Amino acid sequence: MGRITDVARVDEARVVNLVCTMIDAASERITTEASWERLAQFFYEQLIRETVLPSVAIVAWAEAGHPAAHRALWRYATEMGERSHFDDMLVCVRAYVLKTGRDQFMPFPRGRNVVQNLMRDIWLPMVVQRIADGTGVAPTRSATTTAPSAAYFVALGMKRKGIKLKERQINQIYWNRNKVAAALEASMPPLIPASTIKENI
Repeated sequence: MGRITDVARVDEARVVNLVCTMIDAASERITTEASWERLAQFFYEQLIRETVLPSVAIVAWAEAGHPAAHRALWRYATEMGERSHFDDMLVCVRAYVLKTGRDQFMPFPRGRNVVQNLMRDIWLPMVVQRIADGTGVAPTRSATTTAPSAAYFVALGMKRKGIKLKERQINQIYWNRNKVAAALEASMPPLIPASTIKENI
């Protein structure tokens, strides 16, 4: 059964149009591939700093099968090699690249992972909050509340764009917005200090 709302159709249409515009603007940055790439970029930036602890941890993650760590190491090594600085890399990074092939990598985990929706789960709460701030409605609502919420409008926009994400799911993503870093950390081998990830998400 659909929710009852107290918003006029014309106002609903305006808000949903705004949501659709926001979806269009961000569509390429909230995909699964974009999420993996963002994490790979984070690892790459750590490698450029050439500090021992993050580099050793990134190698350990790659050895455990983490795709983003593997991508970052190969990108970094390729760029260093093209500048004739391959031998200047940390020993652990050189050793990983020399003993692993770019294409023979066997990633983990097989199946669903928190990283797949990383960028979406960061972006959606911001959209919900922006709609809430702009309209004065609550960000989310309970099953018994009839007043519209920002998540309701976002769900309508998602439906119009053909994205299967219901209001209840958007509510949950919004409620979990402060748990993204912890979920990301829990999805990986326990080899990098929590502070390293949380400070750079």
